[in-house]
Amino acid sequence: HMSVKQKFSLQGRVSIVTGGAMGLGKAMAEALAEMGSDVVIVDHNQSKAQETADSIQRANGVQAVALAADVTVPEDGVRVADLVAAKFGKIDVLINNAGIVRHAPAEEMSVKDWTDVMNVHLQYAAMPMRLQRLESRGDRFDEELGRRMGEAWRARQHDRPGVHEDGFDETAVRSGRRDDRDVDEDDADGAAGSSGRIGRHRGISCLRCVILRDRRRLLCRWWVHRMVNKSEERVQSMKFFILTDLEGVVGVDKFTQTRVKGLGEAKVPGMKQLAREVNACIAGIRDVDPDAEIDVWDGHGPGGLIPEDVVGGRYISGSEKPYFHLQGFDAMLFVGQHAMAGTVFAPLCHTYSSMNIQHYKLNGVFIGEFGARALLAGFQGVPTIYLSGDDKAVSEARSFIPEIEATIVKQGTGLESAVHQDADAACAMIRRDSARAVKRMKSIPPFTGIRPPYQLEVRKYAPYGKIQDGAEKIDDRTILLKADSIFELGMF
Repeated sequence: HMSVKQKFSLQGRVSIVTGGAMGLGKAMAEALAEMGSDVVIVDHNQSKAQETADSIQRANGVQAVALAADVTVPEDGVRVADLVAAKFGKIDVLINNAGIVRHAPAEEMSVKDWTDVMNVHLQYAAMPMRLQRLESRGDRFDEELGRRMGEAWRARQHDRPGVHEDGFDETAVRSGRRDDRDVDEDDADGAAGSSGRIGRHRGISCLRCVILRDRRRLLCRWWVHRMVNKSEERVQSMKFFILTDLEGVVGVDKFTQTRVKGLGEAKVPGMKQLAREVNACIAGIRDVDPDAEIDVWDGHGPGGLIPEDVVGGRYISGSEKPYFHLQGFDAMLFVGQHAMAGTVFAPLCHTYSSMNIQHYKLNGVFIGEFGARALLAGFQGVPTIYLSGDDKAVSEARSFIPEIEATIVKQGTGLESAVHQDADAACAMIRRDSARAVKRMKSIPPFTGIRPPYQLEVRKYAPYGKIQDGAEKIDDRTILLKADSIFELGMF
């Protein structure tokens, strides 16, 4: 009999996968390419999308293109359609995979959470209407595709009845007919193909493909859902990312305590206090979710944490930048944060480099490390729910995210002076407030308030030497960077 690849060949087809840079979207893109389809990876993370496209192209010999886009912005849909049309002249398959999660029943969601979820999940469903104008030389899938899909899966499972090693079972594949039990009401209008549930297996993530067609377009919509028996349903533990820095902790208000590499004598007491404040934050999270998964990133350039001092969380070295890859996390928290460069009476304030950078200005807005990283998290669907630090850092955080929970551990009185809380009292407040942040996280939206396209002005204290590729020189000390995605700027 024919192989799976022969029966389900997509040779000559062009497929778009939204949210295709990582995870399930990446797996779908790889599967399409394996069957011969050219693939367009649409994702807000341009660099990861390009990595995936390059990998697919090397492995399968098909064309793979990476495009940066925000699925909640209609203009991005138009731009993607135009770019794909210009390159390929047609689009055969659209997989609307991009999605975000808000941990609440629909009836308990805030209006903003509901709107955010609907925008991300459904906005791109309108793209095929834009694609109607593309001539695809009569190419389209119809009921025959459903029949071939079913046959292909059965061919793969021929010698293994029941549940197979790949997690699929025979009863899960329905082909060549419509099964109303597997189709939501919104699938009914215009559905004229086959519908099936692939991989029905309790306790694992599954896919459902509904094929809709008319004269000129195909909409291939996939949903990810959990097949869990209601009697076995339980609350899933959450995943948190704690971003740390040294300048914002109790007892630290001199650059001699922070600019030292390694374990300098003046630096170690602050590092020990940072660990105590981080551990208090971890304890606060676990007061609400005892089984939470917690990653702790050492965000202080010369090193701010001693790894073995972190209790109850996974230490991540500062040599990495994991906040660019927060898919799967439920929230981000800051511990030990300082204010941006130039803030009046803010102890040890700076933006990325206390010795070199005078300011960052993004789309005309002064922005520091907090705002930039909260924005990166926000465009990954991850809310920033908590910050501890000096009073100026807290005010800055609330200017970007008014709903954020925060703990003031010291009052700034100058660039290198502050009035500090008692160390034990500060830890107790951090534990209390971080727990409150976790309890309130559904009411704290991801920060996406600065929208693309972007212009980032970077001004230094001293004149630039050689400027980076793609930068525009404004004057001896200022450059301007432009990008369509926050992830392309490379300065955060």
